[in-house]
Amino acid sequence: MRNIDDVFARLGMPKHAGRIYRVLEKDGPLLATDLIRISGTHRPAAYRALAALEQSKLAIKTKSGKRRLWSAADPKRIEALFGRALRDASSLLPDTLARTEESVTASLKLFHGPEGIRAVFDDVIDHTPR
Repeated sequence: MRNIDDVFARLGMPKHAGRIYRVLEKDGPLLATDLIRISGTHRPAAYRALAALEQSKLAIKTKSGKRRLWSAADPKRIEALFGRALRDASSLLPDTLARTEESVTASLKLFHGPEGIRAVFDDVIDHTPR
């Protein structure tokens, strides 16, 4: 089963970004010290996650006097980031994807019965470093 950390990892976020975002979404706005305490994340990891979240506009930093409060942005922003990544990938890779699919089907070999098992085993033995 997927969790929020998997989602944020797929967006290229640091390890604890999902946990930090969930705490901000549930309890925010928070001071960084309160956020660290509630999330149970080490301080350097939390600040790394906050920086990445802020850069992606998933966390918002506001000033309250001399203090900085952090809050979560709209969760629809996560979906927008995935949509943008998908559009970028599809615009950059259509030719590459087509070539990859052709090369995979061209290099497929089917083996049957004991001769097939023997051929695959010999291939593994011949091409595996000792």
